[in-house]
Amino acid sequence: MEHKKRLTRRSNFLLGAYGVCMALFVGVLYEAQIVNGEEYRSQSTIQVTTTQPVESSRGIITDRNGKVLVSNREIYVMTFDPDQVKDDPGLVPEEGHTVRQESAATALLRLLQLCRDQGIEWSDALPVSAEPPFAYTFSQVTGAQRTWFQSFLADRDWSSTEITGATKQPLMSEAVQKEFGLATSSALPAEQLMELMRKDFGIPSRFTDQEARMVLGVLYETALRKLERNAATTPYVLAEDDQSLALRAGWWQADKALPVQSIVLRSVTRGDELIYDFDSGDISLVDVDLMATNATGYGGNYQTWDYPTTDFLYLGFNTQKGVFRSADARRAAWLAVDRDTVATTIYANHAISTLLPVHPASGLYQPGEAPLTYDPEGLAAQVEGLRLTGSQLVFLVNSENVAKTSAAQLIAYQLEAAGFSVELKQLPFEEFAAALAWGEFDLYLGETALTAGFDLAPLLGSAGALNYGGWWAEGVDGLLDAMLSAAPEERVAHAGAFFALFNEQAPIVPILFKNGSVLTQWGQLSGLSPVRGNVFYRLENWIIS
Repeated sequence: MEHKKRLTRRSNFLLGAYGVCMALFVGVLYEAQIVNGEEYRSQSTIQVTTTQPVESSRGIITDRNGKVLVSNREIYVMTFDPDQVKDDPGLVPEEGHTVRQESAATALLRLLQLCRDQGIEWSDALPVSAEPPFAYTFSQVTGAQRTWFQSFLADRDWSSTEITGATKQPLMSEAVQKEFGLATSSALPAEQLMELMRKDFGIPSRFTDQEARMVLGVLYETALRKLERNAATTPYVLAEDDQSLALRAGWWQADKALPVQSIVLRSVTRGDELIYDFDSGDISLVDVDLMATNATGYGGNYQTWDYPTTDFLYLGFNTQKGVFRSADARRAAWLAVDRDTVATTIYANHAISTLLPVHPASGLYQPGEAPLTYDPEGLAAQVEGLRLTGSQLVFLVNSENVAKTSAAQLIAYQLEAAGFSVELKQLPFEEFAAALAWGEFDLYLGETALTAGFDLAPLLGSAGALNYGGWWAEGVDGLLDAMLSAAPEERVAHAGAFFALFNEQAPIVPILFKNGSVLTQWGQLSGLSPVRGNVFYRLENWIIS
């Protein structure tokens, strides 16, 4: 009996001790996971994790065929600040120059020579040939670059005439005429301009003409930056109330009389509201694309002032399969496109027809001696000669744009009249884009906004994102690159080489370049000369009735 009691006491003791241990264990566990769990997890992560930043490049994007659409390229951006160049204490500057000018020019020349030796290319916007004998290259620069060049000349009082043509030379100012002993007004040749710039920027006479041109090109760019920052180039600025444009104080052409002191702005968020305000006369001027998808329609009496754009309409081919794998078949299809009718009738003269994927106003435009033009009889003969009669064609067009569908219907009609069997698919944009991506077409009517310098690589390069037809020809990428990167005076020759291949291969059919339009109330304004991005260009010539 006594033995059983002792056994029971021992059992209770052991159970109690076990219970205490379990309670302690649960308490520690509760503290570790519930009370301090987040802190312990952080400490554990720190002990086992090492963070090392790695600069990663964007992934290469390809299409379904593995063709590269977007890749990576390393570029360098270099900034040259003449004010940071240390003066050469032993330098004796030439008459009219400063030590700072000649020190900066010498340092810049060494830098440019180093870049050239390393194969690094650069360009500048100075519209003068890169090598002597110097000549102006206005045909190779944009309108904006010509405007900046004129601002540069006017800022130095070298010329005050506008430069609008491809070969027109600026006229000397009176100050320049006196400096060179000229009694009458005369043109400012490029050679004379280079002399003025050498003196103005302090270029040492020991520099050759080519070396001086290299340095002056960069210094010209820095001068433009200062003009942009310090010398106001536009007559108006946004007023403090954000409701109008007010006359800018200190405008560099303040001597010119402007038609108004301020321009009232009107905020419009809906198309129907814009139409109503314009028709009622509350708005006097609007900048629109009358041929755009879902373009707003205007009524009443108004005047239209068109300006050229780089919005390009073209007929594309599938060169990977089907009829148009053959360049002869593509060249035959060129004869089905009545560009002039599309531009004048369907696009209501808000476009200009073109034979090349560059604007006819560009200095690069060289259609050749015997360009392929609209010829329905010649088309029928070639279709028969190439044994293409009855060939089935799938023709894609975006159904959301009335002008495009009308143009596609006209082209499809001419192709069918010549013997093709055409299925014209008018698709919403999403379906249209998907069909292009999958190559489910023989023809398509496309539109794209080209760059101001007419970089055609995205459209016609072998890796171009817009080359839906997959066209490729030996040497095409090199020709496109040479055309884009060539010095201004060499671009025309390189463009001619590319367009010779283009006319032979006929990868697309250029149709037209669209115009932008400025609408004004009838009889209220005259003398407008808008350009893309600046409807107020040459505002001083406006006449308000």
